[in-house]
Amino acid sequence: MKILIKALTILSISFASISAHAEFVSVDDWHYTSDDLNGLKQSVSVPDVYYALTKFVTFDATATFEQLDGFHFATRAEHASLLGSLLGTTGNMDYVRPYRSIGGWSNYPSTPGALSTQYKIIYSDSSTFGGWVHAGSYETNVQSSVVANGDINVAGFVLIKDPVAAPVSSPASIGVFSLVLLGLGLRRKQK
Repeated sequence: MKILIKALTILSISFASISAHAEFVSVDDWHYTSDDLNGLKQSVSVPDVYYALTKFVTFDATATFEQLDGFHFATRAEHASLLGSLLGTTGNMDYVRPYRSIGGWSNYPSTPGALSTQYKIIYSDSSTFGGWVHAGSYETNVQSSVVANGDINVAGFVLIKDPVAAPVSSPASIGVFSLVLLGLGLRRKQK
């Protein structure tokens, strides 16, 4: 069971057509965790949305990125659906600056070796359908431009927290199974 769960959490993300020689990037290789928030900030407007910082600045659309345990990479449509009526709103100061001047940063995130400002928090389909969240603007105001292979200024990924499945107790499972058998027995007896 643990192997199956791990296999499901290693499901990768494809930002574009992946060539046969696409690079697999592990969480340890892409996730920047050296700020005050360990590189993972929860959204103010949508509690299930998180922003994860990256160690890289230049986007590689051919790479396959391992997902953080308990999260999946958000598509633009998923994020828009979760934002609902908040999508596009810019008047509420609570929704401003998803990852600017917080977490120990004096301005935008800037991982060691970055030669440019990091401000694009991208979706799993940013290179196909466009869209990204600006680290220093309203998190509800999604930008529409496509993030192409080789684009710079990447700050991180938009993630969605996976729901936690409620454990099914053994007595409940046995009870359901017993009811099914009883129902089948009664059905057979009626014939």
